[in-house]
Amino acid sequence: MHPALVQLLHLRLRGAWRRTLRGVKTPRGALLALFSVVMFCLIAGSNLSMAFLGQRTDPEQVRALTPLALLGICLVSLLSAEKAVHFTMPEVEFLFPGPFRRRELLLYKLIGSAAGAGASALFLSIVFLRWASWWIACFAGIWLALL
Repeated sequence: MHPALVQLLHLRLRGAWRRTLRGVKTPRGALLALFSVVMFCLIAGSNLSMAFLGQRTDPEQVRALTPLALLGICLVSLLSAEKAVHFTMPEVEFLFPGPFRRRELLLYKLIGSAAGAGASALFLSIVFLRWASWWIACFAGIWLALL
């Protein structure tokens, strides 16, 4: 991939982090961030404690219900998602006239989408650890389902 696209991915990540920190500077943003951190700790803490204390669900019940849940996720994803890779207007204006090949632009978008799905899968794998035998299998399954 072109070094400029790697730099752009890095700058997008840094910009998202900066936007998040800028929102925390206001009282309303700080309260929302505090509420979000407390809710994450409560959800993750309860699921992690139940997973490590041995209060897991029956594997047969999980095997029976998981295919239906994955089918539902796939159907919602197919029906609600766009049919093609979506570029924002600034990306269209600045990336397409640039010295990038089509494959590089597609790889740029796919890496960005995979990173976002990875962050979501990290949180969801902690939440669903109670129903999984291995954390890495849970993470990989959720990440691939989100992709």
